Amino acid sequence: MRNKRISVGLTAILAISSAIMLMTGTHAVAQQETVLYSFGGSGVDAFDPRGDLIFDSAGNLYGTTLSGGAHNWGAVL
Repeated sequence: MRNKRISVGLTAILAISSAIMLMTGTHAVAQQETVLYSFGGSGVDAFDPRGDLIFDSAGNLYGTTLSGGAHNWGAVL
């Protein structure tokens, strides 16, 4: 009988805690995307982006490509 009371009490506490967490959760805010560079894929323009983007200490964004560039060996943009 005692185990049943503990189980009912624990279930009630978990249900109340879950309800509070659901009611006070934060909402996702929509983000707006901005195109920083459009790969042309012709001439010496770089194409086939690869790898992760990185920021330098000044806040500039850099990425690499597999092909294109001055000698068709890829580029850093």
